[in-house]
Amino acid sequence: MVAVLAVAVVLGWQHYSETNLNHVEQPVGPDKREPLDLSAKVKPPAEPAALSAAVSPSDNIVETPPLKIKLSPSHLRVWHNTRVRLRAQPGPDRQFTRYTWHFEDGSAPATGQEVEHTFPESVTDRFISVEALDGDDKPLVIAKRLPIERLEVVPIDGATPQVLKPPKARGQRIMWLDAHHASQSSQALREVLTRWKIGLVVLFGPLSSAKIVAQNLTEAGWTGPTISWSDQLSDESIQKAKADAAPAKSTEPTLTPLSDPNQEIRHIEGTRIWVYENTALVSHDSRPMVTSEASLRATQRALTTASAYSNCLLLTARPLSALRDDEKSADRAFRIYEHALRAKVSAVVHNSSGLAFNGRYGGVMTVSLGRLKPMGCARFHGSDDCQQGTATIIELRQRGGSKVWHLRAPSLSAWMRDDVLPTSVGKYRR
Repeated sequence: MVAVLAVAVVLGWQHYSETNLNHVEQPVGPDKREPLDLSAKVKPPAEPAALSAAVSPSDNIVETPPLKIKLSPSHLRVWHNTRVRLRAQPGPDRQFTRYTWHFEDGSAPATGQEVEHTFPESVTDRFISVEALDGDDKPLVIAKRLPIERLEVVPIDGATPQVLKPPKARGQRIMWLDAHHASQSSQALREVLTRWKIGLVVLFGPLSSAKIVAQNLTEAGWTGPTISWSDQLSDESIQKAKADAAPAKSTEPTLTPLSDPNQEIRHIEGTRIWVYENTALVSHDSRPMVTSEASLRATQRALTTASAYSNCLLLTARPLSALRDDEKSADRAFRIYEHALRAKVSAVVHNSSGLAFNGRYGGVMTVSLGRLKPMGCARFHGSDDCQQGTATIIELRQRGGSKVWHLRAPSLSAWMRDDVLPTSVGKYRR
């Protein structure tokens, strides 16, 4: 039995020396933050010549590893750049003439027994490796995983979840709400409007639903103006899309003021323009797949007039370019885009996609409005992820420019981060 054990150890030593000890340290300890130190377990066996003597199963035949990696700090910070000091520590009786460090983040290799490296912000662990050369130029490679910090989960049972504080207002803010699915209590919704310093509320969807929501907001103490945008394509009509030239239900799409106690909204007679303070809202009837020449000319005239205001929003039912697989855009989208570009509109806003998105279509900013309760799975073209419910806030600034937030339903207490939206969808870019 002793002879068999000696042979097994000899074979283990041969494997150890032939693989140049390409050892990967295990970094995650019981607290998920500190690397495990395996120095007490991973040790090279004794020289084969020393194994000629009889050994017992209880004898310790493992030695210290020839090289270890020391880190300070031992973990990376979440969403922060972290500067880490790396040191290669050779084992007893080992001498190395050169150390080369390699980093997973694509940085250039560094040389030296001790180096410093700044790891960019991340939410995943990072891998590093060091290649050490001895006098005989036999490389020894040690790899190690540098873990990201594990943030503690703080229980909130019995406590009120923290509501994110909205950014400081730098311009006029308009909130766009899906009237058909506005299930929040009127009091809670009014508090959201107050917290965000909203100036105007636009309820898109069926006019009957918008009237109910507007009345409930007024009863809850909302004193700002509320307007209905009923020029909307239903999800069912988009999915069917049987008739490319389906007639609109009305000849002129309208924005209907529902609540305006201070008479802040006015309509320019004979046009498609509604004005709130220094912002013009231009409604374009894009429900038919084929936009008539008369409709295009009316939109062009309205945009020319609206360009005199500090900000101008062009409201369309159909998008300039499809965001979803089952969505069609108007055949004259480029001409609408050309008119919007010439009039220097602040944004083109559409409400038929059911997806929250903001980006650029060529030189024009576009905003797609999501639903508070998406019907089915609302997902972008080429994506498998379903988007949750949202409400949208557009901030229009006096000197031009705008900012968009998509609040997460149902609480509307937080908003989507920019990095969760795709950088490009079809002809849109972010």
